[in-house]
Amino acid sequence: AAAERLLRDGVSLLGQPATPLGDVLDLGMWYDRDRTANGHLSIFQWAAVLPQAYAQTGDERFADRWLRLVVDYLTQSPWAGDHTGPLAVHYFPARPMRDNRWRACDNGEPDWDSPGHWISLCSASRLLSWLDGLSLIAASTSLDGDRLWRILRSLAWDHAQVLIGNPRHNTPNQVIETSYALLRLGVAVPALRMATTCFELGYRRILAALQEQVMPDGSDLERSPNYNWGLPPIISRILELLGDEGSAWGEPLIAFARRRLRFQPHLATPDLGMVDLRKAHHEDNLREYLLRWSRRFDEPESLWIASNGREGRRPAFDSVSIAYGAFHILRSGYGAQDDYCLLSVPAVGAGHSSEDMLGLMLATRGQRILVDSGNFSYNTQSDIDRWMEDYCRGSRSHSVVLVDGEGQSRPGGVERLPEILCRPPARTALNTQPSSDRCRLGAHLEYVEGSYANGFGPHALAVRHHRRVLWLRGQGWLIIDHLLPPDAAVHAYRSLWMLGPALAGRTAIDPSVTA
Repeated sequence: AAAERLLRDGVSLLGQPATPLGDVLDLGMWYDRDRTANGHLSIFQWAAVLPQAYAQTGDERFADRWLRLVVDYLTQSPWAGDHTGPLAVHYFPARPMRDNRWRACDNGEPDWDSPGHWISLCSASRLLSWLDGLSLIAASTSLDGDRLWRILRSLAWDHAQVLIGNPRHNTPNQVIETSYALLRLGVAVPALRMATTCFELGYRRILAALQEQVMPDGSDLERSPNYNWGLPPIISRILELLGDEGSAWGEPLIAFARRRLRFQPHLATPDLGMVDLRKAHHEDNLREYLLRWSRRFDEPESLWIASNGREGRRPAFDSVSIAYGAFHILRSGYGAQDDYCLLSVPAVGAGHSSEDMLGLMLATRGQRILVDSGNFSYNTQSDIDRWMEDYCRGSRSHSVVLVDGEGQSRPGGVERLPEILCRPPARTALNTQPSSDRCRLGAHLEYVEGSYANGFGPHALAVRHHRRVLWLRGQGWLIIDHLLPPDAAVHAYRSLWMLGPALAGRTAIDPSVTA
């Protein structure tokens, strides 16, 4: 049905109305309204339903349309050479992306204004999509030698070179995605001269990325939970490619999958919702995910949590301090009605960041008391998107403290330069030390603390904020904020409490204090 709609009504992405595809794919069809749309079109995930429908029905319309779209894309957008048409891509695949930057681009290529730093991620997504599509339509009479040759030539000459030269070192989920694409190409097309190089380089990068990005406690440098859960599925796909899970190739990857699965349910809310940190969204529920992948990788504690105690083994602790990730969770259990408190004290993330140090989230009796804003939109084309995204990334949308009306202002916090993605991160899991935050767990009282000292406001006023959380089991939480200014001047401190939807408008607290 989805493929029929695509043939009949055209394509719709990013909230745009369905636009007929026509005989020629218009890669700039929404460019005046959304400058990220052409990047999403070039990834080709939206067209994946066509080969899937052919595999289910044998209807040649689906296979032929998919092939015509792909070949039309290749005709319009040759990557190398001196192409000067309206969809010209101003870079050479074998050159590192730092030498191709014109200015930063949101979502990749082809983009006649700015090719940008998403080039290799778009290349990886398209490579995987096209290999999947070819495997599904292999029996189609529409797949003639010329079409097959043009697609494979593009994958070998363009995509492989881009991925080899542009690994996206600094972003954990993306360096693994681009490396997996290289690995997949090496396995899927062994006749390529560079197949062995693609395979070995892809594997080595994946293993290096896991070692550099994933902490001993399962947290990572990205510090955005919605990117955490992509690791076990992609490791499972890699193991299928490797073919022998018991080999020296597979065992290190399995260990990282288990490490991640032990971390995820500790961070989750009592109803196993994903916490809304950075780019995460609470409506993403982890239960089915944890059931599937905990069984797949034999992780008994996560399985116990996801199955409501019917499978696996009960965790040794309910409350836990995730020291490397600097997340401290006080909870009475893993049922939907249990008490839950998260104190978030992580440094700037490698990917998506917010000014939310010492942010709090609380839940009890099935209600979310204090919440995090997560993010508003990936799209920054409209004023409302930009304003709300700035709000969600700033301190005013978190349960933190403002100083003289100003939020936190960590160096490199919410503004990151795209060239960072071109080089390996200076800070990795290999040189990260566990946090020194104190955490005490007991039968009746539990206590955790953390500090922020990177400044407030555009001039980074050096006020130090120390937050203590004392939990009296069954009674409530006591939050103690201690603010130490660098001078004898009078400063205004305002505690923000981001109430959950069930409580909004039901309290009247003036948290302003002048000291």
